[in-house]
Amino acid sequence: MSNKTLSDAQRAIIDVAKLDLMEHSPNRISQDAERRSLARNFCSDTVTAPSAEMLKFAMKATSVGDDVFGWDYCTNALEQHMAKICGKEAAIFVSSGTMGNQIALRCLFERPPYSLCFSKGLGTPAGSILVGPSDLITLARRYRKLFGGGMRQTGILSACAAYALNHHIALLPSVHSKAKRLADGLSKIGVGITEPTETCMVWFDPSSVGLTTHQIGKRAAQLEQPIMIFESNRLVVHIQTSDEAIDDFLNLVQAMAEEHKGGKLRVDGTSRSTHYPARL
Repeated sequence: MSNKTLSDAQRAIIDVAKLDLMEHSPNRISQDAERRSLARNFCSDTVTAPSAEMLKFAMKATSVGDDVFGWDYCTNALEQHMAKICGKEAAIFVSSGTMGNQIALRCLFERPPYSLCFSKGLGTPAGSILVGPSDLITLARRYRKLFGGGMRQTGILSACAAYALNHHIALLPSVHSKAKRLADGLSKIGVGITEPTETCMVWFDPSSVGLTTHQIGKRAAQLEQPIMIFESNRLVVHIQTSDEAIDDFLNLVQAMAEEHKGGKLRVDGTSRSTHYPARL
């Protein structure tokens, strides 16, 4: 049916359905600005965003086959590769680590598969991989479908995962080094480090310098270039965390500790809110 044969009612429905994302929000900011803000976010390693290079690669490399029927060659290649490097017979791409874990729980308990996340820590938009024996992965495909997890053209997500394997795994040692620098800097200020800093997470207790995480969170959100933290005892470094953000956070905690020591601690304004609990 051409536009010329559409009725007024049909045209009205088509117009209502349209969504112009480029003009939709008066608060829209550029992707570069969004990525800059993520460089100052210590909430979780899930807050990373796909890099411009990842998106460019994914759009060029993606396949458009139907993964539910096993026709998406990017996803097939990713599954075969992950099974191989994990020493397993097969693998299945799923939408999230939570779905992977739930599927694993419903498969054979005497031979549980395990899940690896591409989004948490590696900066892809979404997706995890479940690896295990081939008969178990066949069963996992059935459960994925039953749980509503069957996605069609997953090639673009698989291409992003491939980019992360090729480029982002190499960044993880520097992430761990940054976390260690953050922990060491806090310790030098007098802040307690409550767990060894071995990966990307820093567990800290600022009460030793007279501060609370709530106070730190408020002041961090008020910086000229705000820093985002959950008001909990956990800070998380990720592949897009900047050295500048670590320095600014340490300088802020140092200044607040000195203010408290001098009896002039300033805590005002409103901290940034979040929909997520601190332990996610």
